[in-house]
Amino acid sequence: MASGYDDFSSRPKVRGRIYVTQGTQDFENNTSVIDVRMRAYETDQQPSWHYDNLPWSINVNGVADTSGVWNFDFRPYGNQSYELAGYSKVVTHNDDGTMSVTLDGSIEGGVLGNSNPSVYLVLDRIPRGPRVKWGSTWRNSVAYVKVGSTWKIAIPYVKWGSSWKIGGG
Repeated sequence: MASGYDDFSSRPKVRGRIYVTQGTQDFENNTSVIDVRMRAYETDQQPSWHYDNLPWSINVNGVADTSGVWNFDFRPYGNQSYELAGYSKVVTHNDDGTMSVTLDGSIEGGVLGNSNPSVYLVLDRIPRGPRVKWGSTWRNSVAYVKVGSTWKIAIPYVKWGSSWKIGGG
């Protein structure tokens, strides 16, 4: 899990925080599930405020992903916390099986000002087949095996859990 936070611009004892966790991977479809959460909370008891219907949003890798409105009432003392978002999302990896995600949150808070928490996470690489080094760069390639005097294309398999999947690398 990774998280990032940003204090509200006018009330630094109130903070926005965004979280991302990598979930399951699908080797065949070259995807991963990420779990996303965003919340706003007090970091210390203080004189408080309340507002209704203020917008929030989350972008994933620069693309608008979800949004909504929130209501808060920080008047009852006791380090209040508000969950703004909690969901799972399927992310497609790059052709080489690598992927990173940047989540940028935006939370409007009325008298609190704004909070823009952000988080970056590199996802586990999904094997995409055999690779060869060409100069200083690793590239996806086709594997060959010699059978007698003939070279044939080989399809490598890896054991993943209790099943065998096309993979390698």
